[in-house]
Amino acid sequence: MSLVQDIADYIESKTSLVVDVNIFIGGETVDTPSGSIVIREFAGSTENESGLEDRAIQILALDLGYINAETLINTAYALLANKPGFDGIDNIFYATVISMPGFVDRDARGNFVFSTSFIFRKS
Repeated sequence: MSLVQDIADYIESKTSLVVDVNIFIGGETVDTPSGSIVIREFAGSTENESGLEDRAIQILALDLGYINAETLINTAYALLANKPGFDGIDNIFYATVISMPGFVDRDARGNFVFSTSFIFRKS
């Protein structure tokens, strides 16, 4: 299974969010409904000197309400930030924060968009 799918399933297991309802994987956010998060990889994934993979992951939260979008991104952040290991995700040693949750912009449909990014170290 892919790391982004594993992260989506992990967030689903710890929150009231549901994969393919308000948790989406990869791609653009154009068709993503309000009140959702998007999990995707981005440039920056590498294999380090110890042979472990560093996988760069971004999470976006979208909602028509600023506070709702901020709450969504902070929920995801709290579950993943600077955490060693995750139930149900094999071979992840640590998730390091690249960027704390922050407001990015509003999309074409008026959603407030927040973002946070991590490096997941895995074998």
